[in-house]
Amino acid sequence: MGSLNDLQCWEIMQCNKFKDCRAQKNSAKSCWEIARENGADYRSYFDICRDCIVRLLKTGSPVLSGRQVRGIVAIKTGRAGF
Repeated sequence: MGSLNDLQCWEIMQCNKFKDCRAQKNSAKSCWEIARENGADYRSYFDICRDCIVRLLKTGSPVLSGRQVRGIVAIKTGRAGF
């Protein structure tokens, strides 16, 4: 079993039931990169990705410790054993 860092964004955010997920179709790129590429995307427009728990987990957070971020993700995904 991998670490929480290995989870895909749709696994963390529990949105894998959406069929029109651009990140799921292009998993080689980070979800925030995909949102940034599409300038009309509301996430990029409102800079939502900057504070997203997925981005904080993958890139590090200047505000929360790595342990705090991993704890939030573990609770969100139901993988509290990590």
